[in-house]
Amino acid sequence: EHFTGVVGHYGEFDGSFAVRSLTFVSNARSFGPYGQEDGVPFALPAAGGKILGFHARSGRRLDALGTYVKMADLSTQAPRN
Repeated sequence: EHFTGVVGHYGEFDGSFAVRSLTFVSNARSFGPYGQEDGVPFALPAAGGKILGFHARSGRRLDALGTYVKMADLSTQAPRN
């Protein structure tokens, strides 16, 4: 099992913008949502790869989130006809 994406919402909270909810998506299931699903939706898909890690920025609240992705090795995949 591996992470394939993160979805969530961001919006204003106490006068500044912050991540309001997160859901972690794997190739088998989803974990979450954590937080309140209101505000502007966003998605960080791995686009056929695997999420290996996360990076973020915060002060009083989480205000930025990113992923480290390993892309699929196309040379080992079967050719399409």
